[in-house]
Parts: sequence; structure tokens; C-alpha cells
Amino acid sequence: MRVLDCLLLVLSAAPLCAQTSANDAELLLTNVRQVVDAVIRRDIGRRFEFTARVAVSTGVNDNIPLAVADETGPVTLLSNRPWSKCPVTAGDLIHVRGYVDVSQFCPACARVSKIQHLSHGTPPPPVAVTGEQIASGAFDNLLVATEGTVRDVFFDDIDPNFCALVLDAGTQRILAIFSSAGVDGTKLD
Repeated sequence: MRVLDCLLLVLSAAPLCAQTSANDAELLLTNVRQVVDAVIRRDIGRRFEFTARVAVSTGVNDNIPLAVADETGPVTLLSNRPWSKCPVTAGDLIHVRGYVDVSQFCPACARVSKIQHLSHGTPPPPVAVTGEQIASGAFDNLLVATEGTVRDVFFDDIDPNFCALVLDAGTQRILAIFSSAGVDGTKLD
């Protein structure tokens, strides 16, 4: 009799398991906007899987976040593994899996657990913006171009690929941080 009771218990739980799997599929984030919204809500741990284009490539530095965009907007991707394991450049189409995370350095971040390179593409052209538009945050994670006066340049003694510019653009003072691979600091005067 006990075997029959256990069997009935297992069988009665089967629809619940199937429903849980269906709910898991509904909870999966499938585009960048959903990931950004989940980060804003601090829905940490939410899983995602989507396809996007690399908006800004990191160059050779594995520690710099990777900016990607799909038709819903841009987001920053962070990884626990070096990007060099799957090298990509701006314009490439990639498929990523991971989970929502927050970072003190990015307004919207996602932690990548798997990245797959799908195809090469043309790098997106930079968007011409003003200093005020940059300061608004509306162009975070996108390649931009602006005009201004360089006030200072910083290179890092520990990370030779790190460069920061202090730039006066319009009424804004902007700190631009990027990979300095191939940048000659003496020509930034």
C-alpha cells in the first residue's frame, strides 16, 4: 500500500513540474530592453538569452565590459571569463546567455555565462551627440562622437590598455574611459 501511495504522490506532482518548466520559459528574458528593465527593478538572478550586435568592441582588454544592442536598445555585458575566449568586434552578431546583475560602474549590466559568435558585420557608425546628450545617459553603451577640448589624459601603469580623457564638451565636463590599445598619448594634445 505504501508503494501505491508514493506512486500517486509522484504522479500528482508531475503536472506541477510541467507547469514550473512552462513558467521558467515565461521568465526567460529574450531581448535587451527586458534585461535593462529587470536591472532597473533589481530583479537579480533573472535569466536571459538573446541575439544582439556588438555596439562597441573592447579591443584586447578582457576586463572592459562589452556593449551590445538589439532593436530594443543597448546594454553592457560583463563576463566571468575572458572575452578573448570568443573574440568579437563591433558589428558582429552574437548570441548570449546569462543572468541579470548590477554593477557599480554600469546603469544596466548582464552577466554572461555563454557567448556564441554568429557572424561578422559592419561596425555601426558613431552617433554625433552633444556633451549634454552624453551627460543624459541616453547614449550609454553606444559608440558616440562629440567635439570638445581635451583637458587631461590618464593612462594606467597597471593596465596598459586603459585610457581616460577629461573632455569639455559644451557645458559638460565628461570623463571618457576606453581601451587605449593603439592610442598614442603624445598625439592627444
